[in-house]
Order: sequence, then C-alpha cells, then structure tokens
Amino acid sequence: MVARGAGGLWPKGQSGNPGGRPKLPEEFRLKGPKLLERMTAIAEDEAHECHFEALKWCAERIYGKAGPVPDETPPPDPTAGLAALLRERGKLLEADGVDAAEVH
Repeated sequence: MVARGAGGLWPKGQSGNPGGRPKLPEEFRLKGPKLLERMTAIAEDEAHECHFEALKWCAERIYGKAGPVPDETPPPDPTAGLAALLRERGKLLEADGVDAAEVH
C-alpha cells in the first residue's frame, strides 16, 4: 500500500482503494428485482398505508435523492434602517449641543 503524501493526498496515479468498490453480494442481486416489483406494487396501490413511502423510494431510485432546497429569501438590505440611525445620531448630537450639519 502506498502512503499518502504531504497534505494527506495520494500521489498521482495511486489510489486509496486499489481493489475498487466492493461487489454487491449475489443474494442482494437476486432479490433486487423482487424488491423492485413489490415496491412498485405498493406505490401503485393508493389504499396501502405505505403508498407514499413506496412512491418516494421508487422516485429516489429513478431520479436520485432530492438535494437541499435553496433559500429564496432575498438577503437583507444593508441600508435598511440607516435613515433611522442617522436621525438618532442627529438627536444625540443636538442633545449634546452640537450641530449635526457640522459633524462629518
């Protein structure tokens, strides 16, 4: 086995998994078609209590799992409330006897 290089990366041309992905056991491959047939039957039976979950299971195998939903709320306006802050600053300056127009 080849050791990782600096920074924890594998050297070019080397793999951290030289044997490849493990093969699916034969018993799983034999039961796969039966499982698919059963889940499809449940998904088609609207009266079945697991109808929705079976539909979801089938859709995930066909289309892949859904990713996170992007947040569509707009970012906050950085100038929101700025006018109120400036008015408050002017009031504080006036309370101290300073003309706000003279302050930069």
